[in-house]
Amino acid sequence: MPVTVLLRVLAASIFFGWSAWPLLFIGIGLWVLLSLRFTGLKPMARILSKISALLALLGLMLLMLAAMTGGSFHLSPSNVVLALLMAGMVITGFSAFFWKSTIDTDSQ
Repeated sequence: MPVTVLLRVLAASIFFGWSAWPLLFIGIGLWVLLSLRFTGLKPMARILSKISALLALLGLMLLMLAAMTGGSFHLSPSNVVLALLMAGMVITGFSAFFWKSTIDTDSQ
């Protein structure tokens, strides 16, 4: 998920400039990335991943709705890139539903 978040944020910042939302998604991506090393961060990383996937899904749905205005479907090339990257965020973010919630130990 952190890689797709970073790619999407960089693409959006090139097209639209920087704002608070890209910085928020970078922070979420870094939190998830740090949770791979520090196990205490994993429960919050699961929640943040699900929230970011939900926000990306909402953004993708709004982008598709905006593309259908005027009676025909049209996405500019920059919006196609954003739609594909948001779809990647949705897929990788919703994978948090399948992450293990307990910490596995090999000392059994």
